[in-house]
Amino acid sequence: RLAVEAPPGTELSERHRAMVRRASLIPSMGNLTLLHYGTNRSAQNEAFPKKKEKFIEHSTLHINRHFMQSTQWDEAEIMKRCASLLTVALNVWPGPTNASE
Repeated sequence: RLAVEAPPGTELSERHRAMVRRASLIPSMGNLTLLHYGTNRSAQNEAFPKKKEKFIEHSTLHINRHFMQSTQWDEAEIMKRCASLLTVALNVWPGPTNASE
């Protein structure tokens, strides 16, 4: 785990702030998906192009289409997928429409 705060009297370098941002997105909804256990284990530490090949070969889930259509996997793509999944979730589970529900 990366430290989020710099020691008192110092500032985090831009590189360190970028590392913290990236590390904070790893467990986020936009970076998570469903894969068969064996496929997940073999893909987990691979570079994105190798992971994408495995998604295409082993997954027919609609939730994985974003990965299959992406050419890179970075913070912007993770945030875009997170927003997309949130939109789907709110459409499926809209929640109460008034205080009495």
